Amino acid sequence: PLTIICRHGGLRIEPTGTRRVVGPLETVEAAEKIEAEEYAQRLATGGYHAAFKLVFEQGETPDAVLPENIRDLRAAPLSVKHIVGMLILLQDCARDGVQSYIRYPESYLHPKQQCGLADLFIRLGIVG
Repeated sequence: PLTIICRHGGLRIEPTGTRRVVGPLETVEAAEKIEAEEYAQRLATGGYHAAFKLVFEQGETPDAVLPENIRDLRAAPLSVKHIVGMLILLQDCARDGVQSYIRYPESYLHPKQQCGLADLFIRLGIVG
């Protein structure tokens, strides 16, 4: 289960209980801290390529490619780290059976990439 929290004026939502709030700082941190072997395993089994393509195919970032190794991931732009980190954290929450909240998923993304991210959520059956 996932809830998406987007920016909306002065509205502030603070989930409680056994839930995990994932924000832009946590997503980038997850991408920067993952070990090389674990990243390679996730790339091989996690559906990262299709998800990444859906988000970035509409964007205006021609150099946005899914990093194939940890060295390239660490050198990637924030938008790429944000999406990869989000996929890592969502996969972890699903594995652990933890309710997750994504706070400001649109951070670091061009508006066209934000639309791609919305498409990803819709295709995953998360929104709606």
